[in-house]
Amino acid sequence: MEEGSQALLSPDEIARALRFHFEKDRLHFTGCRSALRGLLAKYLAIPTAEIRSSTQPPASLASQPRRIRARFSFNVSHSAGMA
Repeated sequence: MEEGSQALLSPDEIARALRFHFEKDRLHFTGCRSALRGLLAKYLAIPTAEIRSSTQPPASLASQPRRIRARFSFNVSHSAGMA
């Protein structure tokens, strides 16, 4: 797993990534989650470390304070090499 991506992920996201059997799947997951966290951090104007999201479908910001949840909604989907 790439160190740059791993630094952006939460402990539960790292644990989930490590459960993938194939390295290509780990890289895809960590890359997509890192990109998602980066985008959310920019839109919400908070550090990536403060983003607490669910890794279970559907992805959500349910664990974030209400003031953050009220400002943003999103959907995560994957199709082959796209996210």
